[in-house]
Amino acid sequence: MISTILFDIPSILISVGVGIVTYLAYFYFKFFTRPNPIPGPIPLPFIGNLHQYPGDMSEFSETCQKKYGDIWEFYIGHPSDKTRGIGLGRAELLEKEKINVDSTVLKESEEFIKRINDFITSLQYFLLTPKWLRHFPGGFKKKTMRLLKERDNMRKDLLKLVTQRREEINNTPLDEPITPDMLSMFLTVNTERDITEQIANETNTEPMTDEAIVGNFMEAVSGEETLDKYIIPAETQFFINQRGINKHKSNWTNPEKFDPDRFINGQDKNLAFQFGGGARMCPATSRFSTFSGE
Repeated sequence: MISTILFDIPSILISVGVGIVTYLAYFYFKFFTRPNPIPGPIPLPFIGNLHQYPGDMSEFSETCQKKYGDIWEFYIGHPSDKTRGIGLGRAELLEKEKINVDSTVLKESEEFIKRINDFITSLQYFLLTPKWLRHFPGGFKKKTMRLLKERDNMRKDLLKLVTQRREEINNTPLDEPITPDMLSMFLTVNTERDITEQIANETNTEPMTDEAIVGNFMEAVSGEETLDKYIIPAETQFFINQRGINKHKSNWTNPEKFDPDRFINGQDKNLAFQFGGGARMCPATSRFSTFSGE
């Protein structure tokens, strides 16, 4: 019996080897002959491009943009349409696909700021965790459900803040000034109380709704879209390479140079993106850091 098994070991190894080679050949044949290919790093079976991820999405996207151009694809887990991600590195591409999360003035609450930070951290979880793994029984599914619940609760709280502020503004007489904060600017744009200048134009003449101000938390496109020259299937996730857009030569002259003058004198390209990062990018973050002694 034992001798028979030992005698069959070479045959077993050969069969396993042939199976692996056949699978790899089929895998890469399907990959290289896929319809509508987008430039990007070549994935491995089961893990996709996770072995190439350095731990910093900005660093990874910057490397991909330099090598593959302004739009590239990568895979989070075993390559399929549901694990496919698209990186966008040119501002014009955002006109079609973008995540609308408008900045608002929020209550200075340590708990609320922590929830926002947790939400931002959770974005990386959804970006790097394959969809099938998020619903895997056990810890992954529990974490996914918890993060989704926290996202929904935060959205409700944001909507409540916006609604409360709208009621305050509506109850304030027209001849009485209101605080010119960011939220008030959003709520009063294109109304009798419009406190902004040169914001309304032929394509933007309606007041913003509460839902529009809070923004849409989008995980993936809901239907097939055409982006640049590529057809993007439903459930494809997008990553906006903000750092790459800020440094793109088509947007700025000498993009690596610190030049605040680029933001004045009518140079109004892509002013929605902050010039730098850290605590200076958000007054609330700076105040919170001071309060917590950081």
